[in-house]
Amino acid sequence: WSARLEKFTINFFVDTNILVYLVDGKYPSLTAFIKALSETPVVALYASEYVLSEFVGVRKQEDYFQAVIDKSRQEGKTINLSEFLRHNKTYEIKDYDYDSLKDVVKQKVNEEIDRVTHEFGITFLRNNNNLLVGPMKEVCLSTKISKEDSLVLVSSLFREKEVIITAPVILLTNDSDFCEYA
Repeated sequence: WSARLEKFTINFFVDTNILVYLVDGKYPSLTAFIKALSETPVVALYASEYVLSEFVGVRKQEDYFQAVIDKSRQEGKTINLSEFLRHNKTYEIKDYDYDSLKDVVKQKVNEEIDRVTHEFGITFLRNNNNLLVGPMKEVCLSTKISKEDSLVLVSSLFREKEVIITAPVILLTNDSDFCEYA
C-alpha cells in the first residue's frame, strides 16, 4: 500500500535546528532517520515559513563565516577569532565585509534550502499569516515558551491559510528550552 491518504499520514514538523543539523551532516543517525521518513509514503515532513526564515538567518551567518575563512586562506591571511565574536551579527569582518561575499552566501543558502526540500523531502508550508498571531500570543503568554518558539509551535498546526491540521503532529527539535517549557 503506497497511496498517501491524509487520515493515515503521520505529520512530522521539523524545527530550525534539525534543518541545520541535516545540512551540516552533524548527526548521521538523525540524517538517516529523516531520509528514511522522507521515503515513507505515510509520512509528511514539513516546516513553516517562519522556520524557513530562521533557517535562512542561521545559514546566512554560518555561510558568511565559512566564506570569510575560505577567502582568507586563499589570500594567505589569518582571521582573528575575536573578529568573529565581535562582528557576530554585523557581517563586518575587516577586509571581508558582507557586500563582497553576498553572492557566494546567497548561492550557498539557496543550495541548502534546495537540499532540505529535495534530498530530505521537507516541504515549507505557506502558512505565515495573521491567524498565527492570536494563538502565538496565547501560547507565549500562557507558558514560559519564548515568542519565537510559540510561533514555531503554532505554525506547526497550520497547513496553509485557514487550514488547520487536526491530526497529531510530531515536532522534531533539539531546542532544550522549547522542550522544557512546552
